[in-house]
Amino acid sequence: MHRVLSQVVILAALLPGALSATSLRLCLEDRAGVSVAARAEFLVELIRLLPEAKLSSDEDCADDESAVRIALAKNLAGHPADVLGAIRIQPDGRVAPPALVFVDAVAAYSKAPGERALGRALARVAGHELMHYLQQAADHAEHGLMQDRLSAQDLTRVSHSPSWRMAGRLAR
Repeated sequence: MHRVLSQVVILAALLPGALSATSLRLCLEDRAGVSVAARAEFLVELIRLLPEAKLSSDEDCADDESAVRIALAKNLAGHPADVLGAIRIQPDGRVAPPALVFVDAVAAYSKAPGERALGRALARVAGHELMHYLQQAADHAEHGLMQDRLSAQDLTRVSHSPSWRMAGRLAR
């Protein structure tokens, strides 16, 4: 399988009250060669985490500067093995994409028992990093998706309470 699979774009037209009712384009770039089953579960879980969003796919995001990029990547040199994802904090304090998800680290840490569980785990790490961007803050919460450190069970569990959803927490 080619290391860089075709990009998937998600257009999220957020409902009123979330991000001032603007739209959010998410461009997924798979640099790690994630399986089709894991990628499909990733998208399902990301949709579940964004229940207020109306999502659709589009193949063309390569040149879209307004799209928020999520990159599924192998572990990068210089990052500790226990870092599951990252997003850039600019010198002025703004949080900027791309949201990076380190596939090998997520797989090793979560001990995902299959491709679907790995897809869920990757989506939850991506959702965590995406929330940093949407809220323009590096802050963490005591519970839920925005905890500083999610457990392996948090990443792979089939379902979570509504506090794991990004609903109502997207406004900046």
